[in-house]
Amino acid sequence: MAAIVLGLAGCTTEHELTEAEFERLISSGKDVLEIEGEPFTGILVVRNGEKTKARFEFSDGYVDGVQEMFHANGEPQSRQVVYWDKEKERPVKDGVQQEWNPDGILVSRHEYDEGEAELVETWCDDGKDKGRKEFDDGKLRLEKTWSCDTGKLVGEAHFNAEGEPEGEQRAWSPEGQLVGRSHYVAGEKQGLRETWHPDGKPASRGEYRADKPVGKHEAWNEAGDLVESGTYGEDGEKTGLWTEKYGDSSRLVHYGPDGFISPGVSETFVRAIAGDRANAETARFLLDEGQVKVDDGLPAGYNGDPVAGRFSFPVSRWTYPVVVAHPDVLPVLLAGGADINQADSEGQTRLLRCVRQFKGVQGRSWEAGCRPDELAGLVEKGARAGIATREGRNPLHLLVLDTKRKDSDMWGRRVGAASAARAQALALLVKAGADPNGADREGHTPLSLALQSRRADLVAALLAAGAKADGAAAGGTRAVHWTVLVDANRYEIDGNFLAEVIPMLAQAGADVSAPMDWDGEQVSLRDLAVRHGLVDVAKVLDASK
Repeated sequence: MAAIVLGLAGCTTEHELTEAEFERLISSGKDVLEIEGEPFTGILVVRNGEKTKARFEFSDGYVDGVQEMFHANGEPQSRQVVYWDKEKERPVKDGVQQEWNPDGILVSRHEYDEGEAELVETWCDDGKDKGRKEFDDGKLRLEKTWSCDTGKLVGEAHFNAEGEPEGEQRAWSPEGQLVGRSHYVAGEKQGLRETWHPDGKPASRGEYRADKPVGKHEAWNEAGDLVESGTYGEDGEKTGLWTEKYGDSSRLVHYGPDGFISPGVSETFVRAIAGDRANAETARFLLDEGQVKVDDGLPAGYNGDPVAGRFSFPVSRWTYPVVVAHPDVLPVLLAGGADINQADSEGQTRLLRCVRQFKGVQGRSWEAGCRPDELAGLVEKGARAGIATREGRNPLHLLVLDTKRKDSDMWGRRVGAASAARAQALALLVKAGADPNGADREGHTPLSLALQSRRADLVAALLAAGAKADGAAAGGTRAVHWTVLVDANRYEIDGNFLAEVIPMLAQAGADVSAPMDWDGEQVSLRDLAVRHGLVDVAKVLDASK
């Protein structure tokens, strides 16, 4: 047994140490206190100057008896009785252990019987109840906690004879609102577990069996939005489609295998339905053989295209055959029961994908694209236009997005037929239910995006379709501000474009003098024109007031 050796001048039953000496003694990790080679029996006193910090009773070099500590102001901090169990070679608490705060208020009381806890009580600094633990044969049987702020019960837990959680466990907010409830059997979660936000709104809900989550589980944020939802299998593992919290938002994740294509046949089927070498006969064969279903999920890349090859779960981005199939394969899928409006993990349907890839005229042979006749055919087949992606973008957003250089030839010259086809597609989509004033998550409308793309022809088409010229746009701006804005932090003034669109916007009701915040200053379009000495632009704006 390791020993702590101290030298003393003379024999005494009381020995003093400074705090520094005591710290060295504690950090040594030794159990036996020896003085001049003999196990110490007596009282070890720890002092800081004239103040007593602690008093410890020893017998034959081991802690044995009353152990006391004191606050800096001299008030008692703790008192307990400890003896050394030679068989177990460790200190054992016995009797009552108490602790006080610097003001002399009792804040905890522990009852021990030969090292086994019988009762633990704690109090707040003002004397209010804080906690209570009841034991039986050293096993915790009941635990309660209270809020020091309100004095209300905030937790209650029950335990069986083995000290394992048993029965209903509950938790409350400091104001008394129930915020948690679960049930245990022999230490394992069993049955329904629910939590609530402090205002009483649901926070989570799910079933457990033998301590494993099973069935449907859901979670909501404080605003009441569903941020997590999905199903656990009997093995306690996630399965199928899940909505999961991701940063400040949520994302979809697929854990399979139900509802997803088998990894073994994925490459063959993807090659059969998508790309220039798609083969309707092969696709039909795989469907007829039961190797794949028309609504099975397919792993997808960043652009939404299906990924050919083996894969593993979970999958964070996926699509469906009906969304990505070659036009020649689509009839096979629809005949097999595919839903023309099935959406991929980003909320993109076949119609939205078609609009995103819209090509008004036949381009170069290697360029993919969705032609006007295909778009019209989708609408005829029941594809809905009044829908949006997870980003909140409807078909009109996608049709006008980043079109500054679209509908042009290889030299950047606008092709009239392509531009006309895009405007006609816009009218078709509005007639089919697309909202010309819908705003995406950033606040952009189709009109503000058309202005950002500097497409006067699409601006005219949108205004004719009912777009509000005075509508709001992203970042607290108005649509008219995007006649010059490139993004939230940059603007470019195109005099020819402004000369074309400002009059039509003004005639449709836009306030071309509306100010916007720029570098902490309220400025109008005319202010920006003046800054750059653009006389003609200023005249256009003046004439349109």
